Amino acid sequence: MAAAAHEEGWTVASGRMPRAGRTRPFEVVADALDDHLARADGTLFERLGEARTLALAPVFPALATLPGAGEEPDPGAVARALRVLLGLLGERGTLFVLDDVHRAGPEVLDLLDHLVRHPPTGSVLTVFAHRSVPGGRHLAAVPYDAPGVRHLALRPLPPADARALLPPGTPPLAAELVLRDAAGVPGLVHALARGAAPGPSFHATAELATGVPPVLVPDSIDLHTLSSLGWRCACAAALLGDPFTADALAPTVGVPLEQALAGLDELHGEGLVRPDGATGTRFRFVRPAVRALVHHASGAGWRSAALGRALAALRAEAGTPAGPQDGPHDDDAGAAAARRTLAAHLEHAAGIGLEDVRALALSAREGLYTRPARSAAALRRGDGHGPGTGWRSACCSTRRW
Repeated sequence: MAAAAHEEGWTVASGRMPRAGRTRPFEVVADALDDHLARADGTLFERLGEARTLALAPVFPALATLPGAGEEPDPGAVARALRVLLGLLGERGTLFVLDDVHRAGPEVLDLLDHLVRHPPTGSVLTVFAHRSVPGGRHLAAVPYDAPGVRHLALRPLPPADARALLPPGTPPLAAELVLRDAAGVPGLVHALARGAAPGPSFHATAELATGVPPVLVPDSIDLHTLSSLGWRCACAAALLGDPFTADALAPTVGVPLEQALAGLDELHGEGLVRPDGATGTRFRFVRPAVRALVHHASGAGWRSAALGRALAALRAEAGTPAGPQDGPHDDDAGAAAARRTLAAHLEHAAGIGLEDVRALALSAREGLYTRPARSAAALRRGDGHGPGTGWRSACCSTRRW
């Protein structure tokens, strides 16, 4: 849209919210309009008027040195001044684009509401994009049903449309895996298509969600929207695998629980993770493919150091008992989930102890009919480490269920 408007001679002002974290008021608006104001001559400001220009000065660095400029913006005055500015900015029309508005502050939402209720004069088209995520729930205040407003809800692509994005010559099996893992998200289709295997290769969705996932793309991904804390929490969550808890996330990241919860809120607000189960204490990635991409995008050295912390946290959550058990129904769901996650890591761990063998045994038992491949892997990893062969019969004997 921006490219087409530019070709037709429109003035295009496009802004994007920066990385999550502390931002200035109206920062996305400044990103869109500051360069235009820096290039503007005195005629624009004469038409805008001194009072409106000074109202905008605290928002835009290009106007910060004006005599009489204040330090803190008045949101109401800024909204009214921006309405007039947009009407004056382009001779043939103005396209005003704000991206990632779900992370913007309430002053930007008030501005959008003002522009809906009091449209600028002249040819002005305002476009704002946001995710439908819990962190953007304040966007419900925007009057989408007002005259002159058109709300375009973007949904996952139908399979035929997603298939059209694949490069020509993509092998059939690789194409099906990309379409399954991308789940209709265009960006994921493009990213995963870069790593589509030319030969016979297959991975199950569970392999993306737990343990060491397969490498889906040859290069890393860019989650530019995340803060430093958010990125570290994403890497730690990807290392732990699905599902994970905040109690395990904090030591894996190496931060206090309060910071881990803040990072988890950020990941939830960006639509990367969601609560898993009714208790709300466990979380998982919304798309297992994203978990796999983030896992391999984190540094190899960091993963090596963090894996020990992750295993310690998972061992504590699994709470593998020393005595015999009557079956998985005697343990709570959290311990069972931790055992499954732990067992997936133990398949590749350098060394395992007796408690790890018990965790492998219990996980194999619990998943014998629902996750047979994982159960077989757990059996192979524990073979030769348990006391005799009795532990294997504990995994497979239905009499103990």
